[in-house]
Amino acid sequence: MATAYQDNVPSQAQPTQSTAAGPVIRSISLSDLQQALRAGWEDFKAVPSHAIILCVIYPVLGLVLARAVFGYAVVPLLFPLAAGFALLGPFAALGLYELSIRRERGEEPSAWDALEVLRSPSFGAMLGLGTLLFDLLTKEEEAIDLRTGRLRFDLSLLSQRLLAATDWLLTQTDMRGVRLGYFGASTGGAAALAAAVERPQAIGAIVCRGSRTDMASGVLAEVIAPALLIVGEADSQVLRWNRESFAELRGEKRLEIIPGATHLFEEPGKLEDVARLATGWFLKHLKPSAL
Repeated sequence: MATAYQDNVPSQAQPTQSTAAGPVIRSISLSDLQQALRAGWEDFKAVPSHAIILCVIYPVLGLVLARAVFGYAVVPLLFPLAAGFALLGPFAALGLYELSIRRERGEEPSAWDALEVLRSPSFGAMLGLGTLLFDLLTKEEEAIDLRTGRLRFDLSLLSQRLLAATDWLLTQTDMRGVRLGYFGASTGGAAALAAAVERPQAIGAIVCRGSRTDMASGVLAEVIAPALLIVGEADSQVLRWNRESFAELRGEKRLEIIPGATHLFEEPGKLEDVARLATGWFLKHLKPSAL
C-alpha cells in the first residue's frame, strides 16, 4: 500500500495521526471510457501509419508460426491468425502506449518508438510473471485509518493479511511447487519483509519500493529471500531508513536509488525505472511460471 508522507514522517515507535490527505478512489464510468477512446483516436490520427504497421506485425507473426506448423494449407491458418491478435495483442497495446505517451510529452513519435515494447519492463513480466493485487485493509479499516493514521503502521495486522493471501494462493492446485514474490510499497514493504520470514520456503524474492523497512527491523536478519530495496534519491528520510535496513539484511540484497525520484516516484519515467528493476529481480529469482 502506498502512503504519502509529510515532513513529520511517523517513526516505528511513535505512530501518530496522519495529516496527509487520503487517497481518492473513484469508479470508472462510461464517460471515462469514452474519453479514453477519444484520446486514442486522436493519437491514431496523428500517427496512423505507425499504429497500422504495429498492429499488422502481430497477426503476421501468427501466420508465420502457423505456416511453420501446418504448411501451406489455408483453412488451418484461420485460427492462428485470430490467435495472433489474442495472444500477441498485449504486446501491440504496449507499443501503442509508447506512441501515446511520447505524444503526451510533446515528442514526435516514430515507427521505431512503437517497437520500444521489446525493451519495456512489462515485456518480461508478460512472458513469465503473473500478479495478484490486493489491499491490506478493508474499506471500513481504510475509513478508520484516514481518521487515525494508525492501521497503516500496524505491522502485525498488515503482515497477517499478506500471509492469509499467500496461504490461500498456495492452496490453488495450479500453484503447487511455485515460489512467490512479494512487491510492497511504503508500509506494505515492511509487511512483505515480515511475512517472508514466516513463509521462507514459499517466498523466492522481495521488492520494496519506497518502503518503511525500519518497521521490520526486528526480523530483517531473518529474511532469507533475495531482497531489492528501491528508494527515490529525493526521499531523504526513507532513504536513510532503507540504508540502515540494508545493513541489517543477511541474505542476497540490493539497494537501488532512483536519481531525482521522490517518495511516490511521480516524476516522468521514474515508475518505469521501478518496474524495470522489479521485473528483472523477479525474473532472476523466480521460476518462469511464478507469480
